[in-house]
Amino acid sequence: MGGEAATGMLRSVVSIPHHHHEFVLRDRRIELNQKKTMAVAALSSVVMLVEIIAGRWTGSMALLAQGFHMSSHVGTLSIALAAYSFARSVRFHRNFSFGAGKMIPLGGYTSSIILTVVGLLVGWESIERFVAPENIQFPEAIGIATLGLSMNIVSLWLLRPHPHPHSHPHPSPHVLAHVHDLALHGTFLHLISDLMMDFLAVLSLVLSRHFNWLWLDSLAGLAGAFVILRWASHLFRHTSWELLDGHARSVDRDRLRQVLESNRAKVLDLHVWRIAPDANACEIIIETSDRRGPDYYRDLIFREFHIHHAIIEERVAY
Repeated sequence: MGGEAATGMLRSVVSIPHHHHEFVLRDRRIELNQKKTMAVAALSSVVMLVEIIAGRWTGSMALLAQGFHMSSHVGTLSIALAAYSFARSVRFHRNFSFGAGKMIPLGGYTSSIILTVVGLLVGWESIERFVAPENIQFPEAIGIATLGLSMNIVSLWLLRPHPHPHSHPHPSPHVLAHVHDLALHGTFLHLISDLMMDFLAVLSLVLSRHFNWLWLDSLAGLAGAFVILRWASHLFRHTSWELLDGHARSVDRDRLRQVLESNRAKVLDLHVWRIAPDANACEIIIETSDRRGPDYYRDLIFREFHIHHAIIEERVAY
């Protein structure tokens, strides 16, 4: 009798059937994103070399700043490709408890450090150009900056988001936002900042040529440095949050607690975090007198919130 009571007081810990942690390996969107990133990396490398060489040759700080920004962009793409490669490696994947999905935000985190260094360097050189302006070969600089603008439009088209395939049970409206590929999302935002910098470079060069405002080119370089540093800060905050297992932002924890407790249960402990671009995990301790068993709650969680890996501990209240 005492043994039965002890057994009833604490149900076993159970994880849901989706526990193989091969979320990245099975995610076809990640495979597609890797191919798209590779194509954009090749295109960006060519544009980067042209802009840096042309910026030195023509004396345009705005064009040179854009070239250096593009170099940071190529570095970001290269890191993203390495992250994809590691995350999708079966051998590498098996070395980690929850798979290698964290390699993708790790790539973004590394990129944020590189972006910070590049932004500071561009800002410093722009300030030097304010103090000692240099002559600019405007026709060549404007032509090459326009080329960079066109290439970024093509890159954005290549990386355009695609609709999410419905290969799983549809999550309920209680999910705040769809969990996405942070590496691709970051690259897309980076390209948008590139596009804006190219536009500023073209505009500043045209106005500088027309009004002889050489300081405007340096001002555009400073604006570019600000964009780089702002993006680096944004990327750093989001990727570090995920790497440190911050609570998954795509799941409303208060709503999750409410759904569980509406089934005559009291939530004693609740943790939800992201383990892959399209997968969350959770650990929950529930106290209830219904003895429904962990299977009931893990099915409820998957159905309502699309959480792939759940560890449920059910404690029976008397």
